[in-house]
Amino acid sequence: MLANAFIFQEQLSSLDAKVRTIHSVMAERDFIGTAAAHWEMIITELNYVPIFKVARQILLSLPATGDTDKSVRHLAQRALEIVRKKAALRHDLMGRIYHLLLLEAKFLGTYYTSVPAATLLLKLCLDIVRWPSINWSDPEALRQFNVGDLACGTGTLLMAASQALTDNFIKFTLGRGGTVDEAGLRDLHKLIVEEMLHGYDVLPSAVHLTASTLALLAPETCFEKMRLYSLPLCKVQNGQIYLGSIDSYLLTPSTHNLI
Repeated sequence: MLANAFIFQEQLSSLDAKVRTIHSVMAERDFIGTAAAHWEMIITELNYVPIFKVARQILLSLPATGDTDKSVRHLAQRALEIVRKKAALRHDLMGRIYHLLLLEAKFLGTYYTSVPAATLLLKLCLDIVRWPSINWSDPEALRQFNVGDLACGTGTLLMAASQALTDNFIKFTLGRGGTVDEAGLRDLHKLIVEEMLHGYDVLPSAVHLTASTLALLAPETCFEKMRLYSLPLCKVQNGQIYLGSIDSYLLTPSTHNLI
């Protein structure tokens, strides 16, 4: 989560003058304190809560030792290297690392979905030929089209869905003699993330990474909401047992933990 936040901060720094580069923050004597304060500004003024809130809490929970400072600086430096290699940002790097480090993977039935497999699956499922009644160039029609992943993990399938939906929009629009510009694609991506994609998982940390994955597709876009939910998988104090996204709990959105 810390690496993900550093990566997103560096991406934002090239788009918003309020956001400092990682190098400028690392130059401060109290690197961790400065980073935490700066992330608070990003949360409150730029509203990137899903990306930075948990990461900031982690920073503030770390012990104030020389080893901590050295380790976080090392992590920030690696994040810079990832940002320099633009291709790494497009291949779910954080998702791979997350699944590598997840100790409860076997117990929770957590398995990594590769990017090529996700891309192929969503291209086939969302092929225009399979949905002849959909006007893919009409935002209002798309608003009624929902794609859900009931075990979204780090968002690989939802990211592939976003890309497939975007491809459909472009093909359909150009096929009817229309035009596609950057502003239109930004509006489309905002619509896809805010209205069309729905993700559920029992691991809040995974949902955090899903939000980051989707947001990194267009870091210059500020999203007002994401339909991503962390669901309980446990026995609560009153004896009620929840079974994650396969439980009827999913049918009561008002009680969801909206990320």
